[in-house]
Amino acid sequence: MSFIQKLSVYFFTGILFLQILGCDTGNDPTKLLNPQNMLIEVQSPYNAEATKNKILQNINDLPGWGLVQGEAVSFDAVLNKDWDGLKIDSLYAIEIGNPDYTGTILSEDQNKFASVMMPCVIAIYQKGDGKTYVSYMNARIMGKIFQNFPKIQEYMGSKIAQDQDKMLDFLDLPENDWGESLPGMNEKEMVLDQQSLLGSIEETVDSIRHRVETMEGWEFFKGRDTFTLDEVVKMSVPGKYDDLKKVHLIEICNKDYSRRILGEPENRFVSVMLPCTIAVYEKSDGTIWISRLRTERLGQVWGGTIEDVMGTLVSTDVARIVTGN
Repeated sequence: MSFIQKLSVYFFTGILFLQILGCDTGNDPTKLLNPQNMLIEVQSPYNAEATKNKILQNINDLPGWGLVQGEAVSFDAVLNKDWDGLKIDSLYAIEIGNPDYTGTILSEDQNKFASVMMPCVIAIYQKGDGKTYVSYMNARIMGKIFQNFPKIQEYMGSKIAQDQDKMLDFLDLPENDWGESLPGMNEKEMVLDQQSLLGSIEETVDSIRHRVETMEGWEFFKGRDTFTLDEVVKMSVPGKYDDLKKVHLIEICNKDYSRRILGEPENRFVSVMLPCTIAVYEKSDGTIWISRLRTERLGQVWGGTIEDVMGTLVSTDVARIVTGN
């Protein structure tokens, strides 16, 4: 970890420590966000299969939402295949999307970087205690982190958050008292957005796909090399988003890295951030952009094996996949 990275971590930790003690930090006295609360973990009263089915039924009953993969993805089946190590049991990921919400957010150029956080994921898994847990991204905190982008703030912090509550209405969800500010925790800490040096979205996507295919250990998630998000939106909401520019999602995974993280049951809440997503999109001026999560910063939030894998290995590899360097 570089000196600047360490300084950043110490700064955030110090601010949070002072707040816990009730000390005056010199800032607004409101409660500060805890970055670890970006992901929520809740125990389910049911086993993994029953929990999955209840969530799927709630999603089906909620207007506008659908399953991206058509079904819940069994991560344990993916990770245990051809693996002689410790098996991972009952780990599901439900990828979901609301095409109308997506179209509204991505219709504004300034918001297109947020495509890297699509689709939404709900994870269901067992831990070492044999109990079933559900984890999901805290949309309310995401709304606060992206407060400089009104449409993202509105949809993540309100509409999506309220829909999440309905999908998980059988769980004992935490109170929504997350705090109002976090110094330095903003979109630049979460997402790295850069302009492509190539002339078209097709060239950019092809170059990234080629590097995925040639980099040891990496593969396309579920064998799907590209997900054309803009086409899904246009087909799902005919006539409303016909002007939406191209948005391609490339979902990739490294099974060895995933096993290292998820092999520790206490880390399985982070499965909502899997697989890794690279978004390639076109702005209204014709320029092509690439966005990816800053896994080096996210890894620092939770530390331990998560930081070792996400903060170093994944961060380095994905940077090479995107830039070729």
